[in-house]
Amino acid sequence: MKRRALFALSAVFGALSGCVRGTPDYAAWPHDSCAGCTNDYSGWPVSDRDDDGYDDDVDCDDHDPAVHPGATEICDDHVDNDCDGLIDAADTQDCPG
Repeated sequence: MKRRALFALSAVFGALSGCVRGTPDYAAWPHDSCAGCTNDYSGWPVSDRDDDGYDDDVDCDDHDPAVHPGATEICDDHVDNDCDGLIDAADTQDCPG
């Protein structure tokens, strides 16, 4: 009885919350709540928390609108402004010598 109640509760939670990574869809009960979702999160909607036009899957700091791919690198601020994986002095292309 307890196991059945926990199963039902987890199925309802999964259906209400949408896709849950690694959780089977239990034959789409009560409806197909995980259509299009996979274990690697592909197919899930992405967000742009800082509204800079770059989704959080490519924006290296989605809480700062000045930081995104293609942004101007500001040398000596200890931030990877353009999301190229290089910071300040290590970014010799954007911050020469």
